[in-house]
Amino acid sequence: RYRDLKKMQWSWLIVMVNFGLHALRSSRFAKHVEPYVEFSGEKLLSGAWYCLILPTFFHSTWSHVLNNMIMLMGCTFTLEARIGGAALLAAYVLTGAAGWLSTWAVSRWRHGPIGNCIPSTGSSPATYGLAAMFAVLCWTCQPPFGNVEGWLWFVLMWLVPFHCAPKRTTTTRCCWTALAAFSFFVAWLTDLQFTATVWWVAYLLKSFEWRVQELVLEKKHWTTCDNGAHLGGAVVGLAAGHFCFENFGTAPIPLSVVGLQALCVAFLTFRVWFNW
Repeated sequence: RYRDLKKMQWSWLIVMVNFGLHALRSSRFAKHVEPYVEFSGEKLLSGAWYCLILPTFFHSTWSHVLNNMIMLMGCTFTLEARIGGAALLAAYVLTGAAGWLSTWAVSRWRHGPIGNCIPSTGSSPATYGLAAMFAVLCWTCQPPFGNVEGWLWFVLMWLVPFHCAPKRTTTTRCCWTALAAFSFFVAWLTDLQFTATVWWVAYLLKSFEWRVQELVLEKKHWTTCDNGAHLGGAVVGLAAGHFCFENFGTAPIPLSVVGLQALCVAFLTFRVWFNW
């Protein structure tokens, strides 16, 4: 478990930039940054290549940035210790760009030419990508929680972002709280070891439970999640992780872990195909 978080300068820089840019977007200077906030195929076709990079550092709401940064901090510190800060930043930008190209392709497939005009923003493609890369390169490592035990971080990542989200009903919040409490109980009872693989699976499980809450309790038969971006970022993150494993891996990846990664990609593909 890597505990010297003060040396992880690039990880902190990415987190600070994300929070800082969202604060800027929420301030009276929003009009100056708004043209750079969202990705769309229309922007890219017009020559605005920066839309493959900058939207990965912006978010739509405070709950959005909080959720993504909690998930990001679970993997970036260990990844930075393993591959270096510059490589970490490059992977963040690369998986983000792959996610935007993927969501553009999905939008065109689903909506035709109108898909060029569908915008998206957030670090989610990079967060999914780095979590996937983390699950490959550091599959035996534990996330660097410092002095905070794994189960507490698990409750934090499930509970806090959801309760900061706007427009959630009391029933939904109560059910989500009960689910987080159950997660705490299971983690405490089983003394769950939070390896990188468990972290990524927990991330996907949280997004799945969030969708079930929307469908069952809020009667939303559509999803606001950009599943295309998540899939693109995750696939490129996995590919980059396996490409780098020969240089940074310390032990062969068991077939069971590879199979689990394939199941995770299949789950993300299912969500894209059915828009679920």
